[in-house]
Amino acid sequence: MKTIVVEYDDVIPERIGRSLSDTETTLAIGNRRFPASLTDKQTLLVALAVSDAIAAANHAWRGDIVTALRKLDAKEKARENATT
Repeated sequence: MKTIVVEYDDVIPERIGRSLSDTETTLAIGNRRFPASLTDKQTLLVALAVSDAIAAANHAWRGDIVTALRKLDAKEKARENATT
């Protein structure tokens, strides 16, 4: 399995995106680009599998973040209620 290194400081919303040209579609995350040729079926199928894996991981990660934020909010509210 290949390891792809993305500098943590580069992973900000403004540095995550996708572009489409006449010849390829590209996902960019931080300092890395992941192009897929629009004329190569095998490359597109691999890119689709990668996209699905990223989407699933992102969905789970987002759930972790939302759960943690809710716990922090509940703790903050409990502290506020304890002091009033």
